[in-house]
Amino acid sequence: MSPRHLLSHRTVNLLHTTILMAALLALLCVLGWFFAGVNGILFALFLSIIPLFVSIRLMPSLVLKMYKAEPLSADESPQLYSIIRALSARAGFSVMPRIYFINNKSALVFSVGEGKEGAIAVSAGLLHLLTLRELVGVIGHEMCHIRNKDTVVMSFADVASRLTSLLSFTGQLLLVINLPLLLLGGQTLPWIPLILMMVAPTLSGLL
Repeated sequence: MSPRHLLSHRTVNLLHTTILMAALLALLCVLGWFFAGVNGILFALFLSIIPLFVSIRLMPSLVLKMYKAEPLSADESPQLYSIIRALSARAGFSVMPRIYFINNKSALVFSVGEGKEGAIAVSAGLLHLLTLRELVGVIGHEMCHIRNKDTVVMSFADVASRLTSLLSFTGQLLLVINLPLLLLGGQTLPWIPLILMMVAPTLSGLL
């Protein structure tokens, strides 16, 4: 991959992450305004910092724990280490991505993190299924994700998806509360933010 193409790819990833972040922030600010005015917007601004922090700092380790991935040493798999060391040198990595092993018969491989925090997880099923040449291609593909910071976009998109799903569930609960209040002629919650909360996962999915 040429430096010019690499720069373009990273620029697109940065733009994609910025759009996701801006859209999520806008949604939270609108909801905050409807429920609590200016104070609601300030709370939304504070809340928007959490997904960014989680996606960059905590999500990689959470994903590895979710798949029960364990660190793999060079003594345990010298051939795999040799492959990743060689590919790291060719890709210009200052630090070789960490290697994790998933004791699962399914063919699994994924990358998380970026830079010095980058890591690649492979399963027992994948190692038994692929030839050496195929394994090199798959590992190289995952290293491209780390180098181009695709992992940052994917992590943030996953956090945004989970957050909007939570908003949708909360909106459904509030709707259940709102309908009896409407029928009884009591003070109801504003309908627009409730609708926005319920369609949040759809908007997130489109983005």
